[in-house]
Amino acid sequence: MRGKFLIVSAGVLVAVATQGVGFVSASAPPVTGCAPVACTPGTTVGLTNSKGVPIPGAAGLYAWGMATEPDGSILVGDYWNYRIVHYEADGSQATPFDVTNSTVGFGPNTNQAPFGICVDTSGGPFQGDVYMTEGSLYNVNQYDANGNWLTSWGTNKAVTSAPFQYPSQCTVGPNGLVYIANQWGTPNKSLQGIVVLDPRYHVTGADGTTTAGSTAISAIDGAFTSGDNGAPIKGLGIPAGDTISSVTSSTTAVLTAAATTTATTTVLTLGNAPVIDSPPAPNSFIQPRSLAFDSAGNLWVADEGHKRVDIFYASTGLNLNAKPNKTIAAPPCDPIVLGCTSTTFDMRGLAIDTVNQLAFVTNGQGCVVQEFNANPSAGTNYGKFIENFNGVPAGGSDCGTTNGQFEDGARDIAVDATGHVWVGDLGGFRAQIFDESGNFLFAIPNPPAPPPTGGFNGPRGAAFDGAGNMYVTDMFNERVEEFTPNGSGGYTFDQAWGLRGNGPGQFNYPRLACWDPLTALKSGGFGALIVANTDSNMIVAWNPNANPPAVVWSSSSGTPPVGTLSTPYGVACDPATGSVYVANSNGKDVVVFDSAGNQLGTMGSASKIGFTRGIWVDSDGSVWVDNDSTGDIHHFASWAAGGAELATFNVNKPLGITAAGGAGVFGIAGDANYLYIALASINEVGQFTRAGTLVGTFGGYGTKIGTMRTPQGLTFGPDGNLYVVEENTNRVSQWTVP
Repeated sequence: MRGKFLIVSAGVLVAVATQGVGFVSASAPPVTGCAPVACTPGTTVGLTNSKGVPIPGAAGLYAWGMATEPDGSILVGDYWNYRIVHYEADGSQATPFDVTNSTVGFGPNTNQAPFGICVDTSGGPFQGDVYMTEGSLYNVNQYDANGNWLTSWGTNKAVTSAPFQYPSQCTVGPNGLVYIANQWGTPNKSLQGIVVLDPRYHVTGADGTTTAGSTAISAIDGAFTSGDNGAPIKGLGIPAGDTISSVTSSTTAVLTAAATTTATTTVLTLGNAPVIDSPPAPNSFIQPRSLAFDSAGNLWVADEGHKRVDIFYASTGLNLNAKPNKTIAAPPCDPIVLGCTSTTFDMRGLAIDTVNQLAFVTNGQGCVVQEFNANPSAGTNYGKFIENFNGVPAGGSDCGTTNGQFEDGARDIAVDATGHVWVGDLGGFRAQIFDESGNFLFAIPNPPAPPPTGGFNGPRGAAFDGAGNMYVTDMFNERVEEFTPNGSGGYTFDQAWGLRGNGPGQFNYPRLACWDPLTALKSGGFGALIVANTDSNMIVAWNPNANPPAVVWSSSSGTPPVGTLSTPYGVACDPATGSVYVANSNGKDVVVFDSAGNQLGTMGSASKIGFTRGIWVDSDGSVWVDNDSTGDIHHFASWAAGGAELATFNVNKPLGITAAGGAGVFGIAGDANYLYIALASINEVGQFTRAGTLVGTFGGYGTKIGTMRTPQGLTFGPDGNLYVVEENTNRVSQWTVP
């Protein structure tokens, strides 16, 4: 039996395809349905097109990365729309506007969210080519000047393996090499530095050799020898028929053009494997975020961990294994800023105007752009701080949503052909443009197109209050949306709130949520929505009945203060006691708070529960929590009963899944009969007894009613139905279960 499909909201519909983010596909078992009767899909909450197909409730532009084209136009990384868009210097759309002609997904000719972008303006064989870093995927894609995908490097189904650790921004040097800030060194700290790619070589020979008669240089060889003389070379930017005429060292050789072409010789460097430059301690980079070349070919690196900009001189060979030739510390206060006592670096982006010899650093937490002298001939003034700017009058607030302000700090930055400075304003759904004196000029798009109400872009969790209202965490839009029951089994959009940021009243990748009926409100009464504000390392209690919704408490102001939690994904509320249980994901335990936000203690650390995500409180007060890394489900006594582990079972084994990543557990809910577990990687929900016996599964990959894509948070509504938050279908689906 198929339930009716109810469209419950309307708004600006942005048709953008999405795929699973962060999950590894696994082979799913046959869908067996629920027992003793089949689970039946019902209504859904979210935006749909005219055919009833769900679509993302995405903003018009999530401006993050920035880069300058050879003609001076600007590329903008549209982060959560999974693309790069193109603007002329005057803010009009350039042709082509969407320059990433690949599908959203994993593997060759696909892409994900563009963290950083850079363009080859070296005049070499790849002039105009675009490079896009995918931070969370650890990949870098290469596109030609027309946006056609060419190849990729990285660790996630990339064409060529490269040991990236969260690649951030990138830049292309005068030599055509691609320099990439390898931001994180997790788990290998020695890789935290700069990765240098030579884009000429990514094709490997089928025969695994580079000797005469072979078809291509192979990464397997790793060195040139005299036996390579006469070998034809194939690769991007290498004319067909070129051969090695002589070998000068293990890493360099001389290419001679084919006899049918103009006779030329080219000295090349073996570049099959990326070169890792990670300066040894004590001069190591710590979280390098952005980088750019000045007019002399000197490399500037935004070294966030050291709170400085490092400059490496071209005259000394850009030796990244030596100390920087020059460093720029956090600048002093700008005299025009009233009440300023100190400044620091939170470097989100770095750009250099090589014509006017100026460098610009976006300071995220300060919500300003910092300007420096980038003239290598300026003597002691080279690298000197000039001013802070962001178009806000002296004494005004730097962070905000008006022109010249940055809602969540500035992101990446670029300079166009007219000398205007473009800054990504991710939280404001726009890019802002300034002159080089810091005067605001205009923004694109104008007006901004915020995400439509009633729709989701990567939802994660849902919860119901005592009145039957549904709250959904809309993660990529950094907000919570509230829906009220319409009396016909569906839900109507009521309100949304939230801005991106790190404070208790802001959201930084909110995930799962629960309703605590015992939280005392400042305005009187009880009841609050508890949200896992994951990347701010806190949980926050909200009063949705205030106008606007107000923070009741946050774990950062509890006992002990901020630092207790480590990227918490899930929360579960005990309606009988007011205890709040937090799946402390990177802490690999469960942290317990009371209904006032005071920490009571932790449990599960001795059980090695690993990376936790889903968590749920049973009717008897006991707690169920998942382990994403192993697929184990752990059962604990309540905090009041001592919090000891009672039992554990594994979901992967009865499902017959042995692939890496398993079923991807990410959400637990239960009724009097069964436990229901979100199996995100196989796009199903599993039904288990409390003893861990598999009863059946339902769902399966798709967008039609009765299928799902990447189920996340699960919760039971007051109607007794199970509600499944589907991240990549951007909806909440309702299921009748036995």
